[in-house]
Amino acid sequence: MQVVSYLSRFEKVCAYINQHLEQPLRLSELCELAHLSEFHFHRQFSALTGMPLRQYIRLQRMHKAAFYLMYRNHSVQRISEMIGFENAESFSRAFKQQYAQSPTDYRKHANTVPVSVQKLRFTSQITEHKMQVEITELPSLTLAVIEHQGPQQHLPQSIAKLIQWRKKQGLSPDKSRTFNVFYHDPDDVNPAEYRIDVGVLTDISPEGSELKQKIIPAGRYACLRYMGAWHHMRSAVEYLYGEWLTESAEELADFPCFCERINLYPETPEHQLITDIYLPLA
Repeated sequence: MQVVSYLSRFEKVCAYINQHLEQPLRLSELCELAHLSEFHFHRQFSALTGMPLRQYIRLQRMHKAAFYLMYRNHSVQRISEMIGFENAESFSRAFKQQYAQSPTDYRKHANTVPVSVQKLRFTSQITEHKMQVEITELPSLTLAVIEHQGPQQHLPQSIAKLIQWRKKQGLSPDKSRTFNVFYHDPDDVNPAEYRIDVGVLTDISPEGSELKQKIIPAGRYACLRYMGAWHHMRSAVEYLYGEWLTESAEELADFPCFCERINLYPETPEHQLITDIYLPLA
């Protein structure tokens, strides 16, 4: 029980850090959240995250900056302010030290956004039992999608194309829902053959663009609402296919697993990201 207690405290600490990256983070405030002295705080934080506090904060800031550079049109100066740097020069030096290229060069040439900072090492022990599945009826859903095929690390290029198209159409995430359709498990397919659709719910025809129109068929679906970083979502998908499906009396329909991104990073902190995962049922 003691491990869970400390994990709960440090989950709050990490959440606070991620929500206040634009502000000075005072050690005294973090220690108060964890109910620990400074000496014990540093040792416990490193034990649970695998890195010192300063490194964790720096990596979180750089990771968020990378997303802003690749997927948003903010200036380098504005991004530096949004992640807590005093000026663009100090931010640019830190970013180049982390990624071996300037923010401007990263925006022009990056093929992938680095994986975010490792979450608490034992978080899964206290979250795996919170998964609840509901069976729901969905109407037919019309999507405009980018069909991505190729290594998963090149996926940001496809996402950027979708973002550019939806901006031209005025389909901001708060006005149009965002979906992913998963054709493969990236760990069980040749990287060159990996396929995923990234799309937006709309009746606007994507004719004349790189996008295609696709339909998610109406029907029964098992839905699991997952909260947390996307790169940890695999455990939720495995739960659906493993424990839930094998214990249910359901049969799968002939359509891929897909998800709806209810909110998006970096506007929403990673630990607060909400994703609805759907399995089609016969």
